[in-house]
Amino acid sequence: MLNKLNEFQLDQLKEIMNIGASHASNALSQMVKQKVGLTIPYAYVDTAHNIKQYINNPQEKTKATLIKVSGDIDGLIYLYSLIKTNNA
Repeated sequence: MLNKLNEFQLDQLKEIMNIGASHASNALSQMVKQKVGLTIPYAYVDTAHNIKQYINNPQEKTKATLIKVSGDIDGLIYLYSLIKTNNA
């Protein structure tokens, strides 16, 4: 059964995501020697079956990563983001 997070727990999850994304974008920026943009992520706790409701436009180019988490908490993390082009 899916456990719902309270507002504080969801805020903490977002903060962890921000820290990780910030470190990753900084490393990528240094590797490619270009500015890398970063936006504040959204965080949802839901079943994998419901993932389609969070995708705004199926015609947009996207990238996704599925991460398995195990230990004190078992589950999956689905990272989904838009691929922005110069034409967008």
